[in-house]
Amino acid sequence: LPQTTLTLEPPFPEIFTGETVTLRCGVEGGSAGWKYLWYKDSEDTPVLQTAGRSITGDSYTITAAAVSDQGQYCCRGQRGDQPLYSHLSDKVILTVSELPKAVLTSSPQWGELYTGETVTLSCGVEGRFTGWRYLWYKSSQEGTVKIRDTTGASYTLSSVTQSHSGQYLCEAQRGDRPRSSQRSDPVTLTVSGEFINTMDVPNMPCFFIYPELPKAVLTSSPEWGELYTGETVTLSCGVEGRFTDWEYLWYKSSQGGTVKIRDTTGASYTLSSVTQSHSGQYQCEAQRGDRPRSSQRSDPVTLTVSELPQTTLTLDPPFPEIFTGETVSLRCGVEGGSAGWKYLWYKDSEDTPVLQTADRSITGDSYTITAAAVSDQGQYWCRGQKGGQPLYSQHSDPVILNITAGKPKPVLTRVPAREIFEGDTVTLSCVVEGGSDGWRYLWYKDSRETSAPQTDSSSGTGAGYTISAAALSHSGEYWCRAGRGSKPFNSQYSNAVNIQVSKRPQAVLTQEPAWTQIYESETVTLRCKVPGDYTEWRFTWYKAGRKVPATQDYYSSIDGDRYTISSATRDHSGKYTCQGVRTGNPSYSKTSIALTLRVSELPQTTLTLEPPFPEIFTGETVTLRCGVEVGSAGWKYLWYKDSEDTPVLQTAGRSITGDSYTITAAAVSDQGQYCCRGQRGDQPLYSQLSDKVILTVSGEFTQLNADSSYRSCAPFLNDQLPPTLQNKLSCHLVKGTLFPLHNALTGREGDLTPSTIRPLSQRDRDTL
Repeated sequence: LPQTTLTLEPPFPEIFTGETVTLRCGVEGGSAGWKYLWYKDSEDTPVLQTAGRSITGDSYTITAAAVSDQGQYCCRGQRGDQPLYSHLSDKVILTVSELPKAVLTSSPQWGELYTGETVTLSCGVEGRFTGWRYLWYKSSQEGTVKIRDTTGASYTLSSVTQSHSGQYLCEAQRGDRPRSSQRSDPVTLTVSGEFINTMDVPNMPCFFIYPELPKAVLTSSPEWGELYTGETVTLSCGVEGRFTDWEYLWYKSSQGGTVKIRDTTGASYTLSSVTQSHSGQYQCEAQRGDRPRSSQRSDPVTLTVSELPQTTLTLDPPFPEIFTGETVSLRCGVEGGSAGWKYLWYKDSEDTPVLQTADRSITGDSYTITAAAVSDQGQYWCRGQKGGQPLYSQHSDPVILNITAGKPKPVLTRVPAREIFEGDTVTLSCVVEGGSDGWRYLWYKDSRETSAPQTDSSSGTGAGYTISAAALSHSGEYWCRAGRGSKPFNSQYSNAVNIQVSKRPQAVLTQEPAWTQIYESETVTLRCKVPGDYTEWRFTWYKAGRKVPATQDYYSSIDGDRYTISSATRDHSGKYTCQGVRTGNPSYSKTSIALTLRVSELPQTTLTLEPPFPEIFTGETVTLRCGVEVGSAGWKYLWYKDSEDTPVLQTAGRSITGDSYTITAAAVSDQGQYCCRGQRGDQPLYSQLSDKVILTVSGEFTQLNADSSYRSCAPFLNDQLPPTLQNKLSCHLVKGTLFPLHNALTGREGDLTPSTIRPLSQRDRDTL
């Protein structure tokens, strides 16, 4: 029977919890057909097989070793249906040790801290192993997070806040086995919380957990932080809460930094007869022998020490001239703020107090005259005073109050002063002599009781009233007056100014020639005139209602009052307007009424025959009539026979009149093809050539009277006709055929036509 060998991978004499280890079994002579049986601590006890302990082929693997996996292991092979077993392997001892554990301590040891204190956490690993580096963790209600800013054996929290509260843990790692330690037990730090009473719990001390260190409170007397040289201020420091026996530290901050004031530890600090060097921020802090050993530092109190302040005197309203009856206030201000100041007032000298009467009163920082009189005119001063042993500001510069007797009368002017036309802009200006300070202006039209209208085209703004687009309704008389003050003081009315708005002349646009229809390539001229006495107009042309001048190009030109299109195209169709402009007044006319230009293709020509017989007999009268599509305005007509280049004859019996060519006694030579076309204009425009009309003229015309040899045919003709036409006919010999025809052929005696009578027989013709 073959020998069996058992080996350990990795071949460490000691395995640590959490590591992976594999035991490998082999049968002497090769592994073909063998499967393996595994035992622990005795030859009859099979190994455990769990999620972390598995047999695969010749291996038994423990993926996360535990102390319970420690023991003696052996194996053997088995093969065949009537199994053959190899010898049992020698035993292999697996030793599993716990990972060393990290130990976390804190200094100081109490877990209850005040904000601002410092605590150091220290981590170490028990046992013989060295070369550790440390990982730090903090747990709170939000979860556990790794502290990434340190790997040392200690972690110091300086000036703790409530956000540092939580459970802290550490863990160690190194490059060799064991590569990590167990995580330490937690250390809890509490920087905020509530009072906890544990007096009833044996061996448990009573302690307090405070939200934060008590805070020092700093106040000043007087309270204002703006001081002037020579004044005195006292700073007082106290600590909130139940703790006592405090000593106080004082600090001053300025641009040079923060320094400790070393000459006092009391609860108050007095600065007597301050100078500008005392300016800065002051703070205090408290200390004592027991916990809490210190307070938080107070919020700063800022002291600003200035030279005696300047005083400023202003006039309200700030008018250079006040009229009798107006209200005026003088307002006094001390540089750096008004806290604690009251004010003294002087007139005409720095030692003479102002009068105080029913109309002259002092309120706070103001001296108000409610109804100024000429006697109030003069120079005024003020200064500030504050404190029980009064501190005085410097005197203000003097302010001169000028009082003028009576009410001012504004001057009303008009721009432009020339004649005003519809659409012009005209501005009325109202000026109060002595300046426009503070005045509001009122405007009147047609009477002093009727306010001038405020509309889109006319409105008063400030000292001006503007009519932006004058209309005839704006004509009339205008006045203005001014007022100012919260209790309005009104000026007199101005003199009246008259505005007379004249009707603006309107341009008139005409067309030459005045045809309603223009055809392509024709020449047309638009002419603009402005009726009336004004001259020297220049004209601007517009098309399609757009404020864009009509195009001047190869086919169009502008010459004075004429806009000429020399060869019209359909693009020239549209509505045209014009406007006149000139240097004088009026400077422009109203725009003309639009003139519509219609440009069409060359017109069709129609030729008709009157009467419309397909055949004309010699001696008859016939008229050819020519017509141009959409009207005959301006057209004369050209006539052609047999070709488009051969004009018709004009003789005594052949004449052209208007749209007609008349042949009064047709001859066979008049037979042929006729056409016509229209022509108009100086550079003539020709219509399209008409369709051809064929004129057929038939033979000589012979008449046999009923009183001659013609009688012999009458009985025959009478037999063929109604009784009303018997004895009233002629016989016409045309081209060798005899036709009985109506006596007049014009239908005056009935509806009989040649086509209703059959030709005579040869016998009848011979008889005739």
